[in-house]
Amino acid sequence: MRKLIYAILLSLVHFSCNRRELTYDYVSCKVEVNVDWSTLEDKQSQPPSGMTVMFYPQKGGRIIKSQTNNVEQTVVSLQAGVYDVLVFNQITTDFGTVGFKGMDKFASAEVYAKPTDSKWYQTKGDDEVVVRIPEYIAAATVESFEMTEELVEESMSRKNSGETSPLLKINLEPKLVVQDIKLQVKIIAINNLLDTRATLKGISTGYHFASKTSSSNRGVHLLEDWKKSLYGGESKDGEIYTSLSSFGLPNVSSDTRVESNWSGSLEFELLLADNETISKWNVPLSKHIEMNPDSDHNIDILIQVGLSTDTDDKPIELPDVKPEGGGGGFDPDLGDWGDEDIIDLPL
Repeated sequence: MRKLIYAILLSLVHFSCNRRELTYDYVSCKVEVNVDWSTLEDKQSQPPSGMTVMFYPQKGGRIIKSQTNNVEQTVVSLQAGVYDVLVFNQITTDFGTVGFKGMDKFASAEVYAKPTDSKWYQTKGDDEVVVRIPEYIAAATVESFEMTEELVEESMSRKNSGETSPLLKINLEPKLVVQDIKLQVKIIAINNLLDTRATLKGISTGYHFASKTSSSNRGVHLLEDWKKSLYGGESKDGEIYTSLSSFGLPNVSSDTRVESNWSGSLEFELLLADNETISKWNVPLSKHIEMNPDSDHNIDILIQVGLSTDTDDKPIELPDVKPEGGGGGFDPDLGDWGDEDIIDLPL
């Protein structure tokens, strides 16, 4: 009987200790998170319709997450500890062209461009992957945000006295993690050009939130929406141009965005005006890229071919062909990209 009473008392003591620890674990302090999305609004006509805020405990444990349609402010409750903070527009399932991985840990959190298939481009090797054009994403991080036990105790004291407003505030200003690229190519005898498709190779496929750097993985972007402009007068020359959003060059910090030792390339297939001949070009781009050009371009990366005074920067020159039906231009109904005669014109 004595042993039974002792066992019951021991279990009650054990339960009461666990009960006190459980109560202490849920003592918290409210933090108000204020977010300024002006950098993203410069690229989009409308502000984001939602945002995700994540607090990662550095010692492990449950991630504190807030997903809300109020993109200017949210409030979270934190226990005592040190946290790494991540905020980005929308929620992970809102995006169509990008995915997220490693989100269970701050150090591994990453956004990446989803792979896609191409009807006309064949990848060269298992390591080459065609990726989609990423949507605009802006993000901000704060490392080692500390919630002290003193702040938690003060917060609980304020709560007991009827004060419910957050004790702390964090102000965040997310920056774009994608970069706009503009491509311009000079064409000699552009009157012989019917349609254009190209691949941009060597562009980063993702972005690491914690290190604020683009991924070292490289992918292939399909460029199928080109426009052309003729020079004035009687000139038969002109330019083709297009633009896209991307994760920029590999291993580049979003804080600096300076040019790295890059070896990307631009591969063209130019359908000529006879609707049969395809002129192929492969242009190495290490000498054709400019990071952070003048603000009037409203872009992050400018790639130009054949437009500088450098004698090695040669434009693409097309052979003369007889136009099919006497026409020309960029009519997609004319360029069927079937089994045509191929003329390789190496640069």
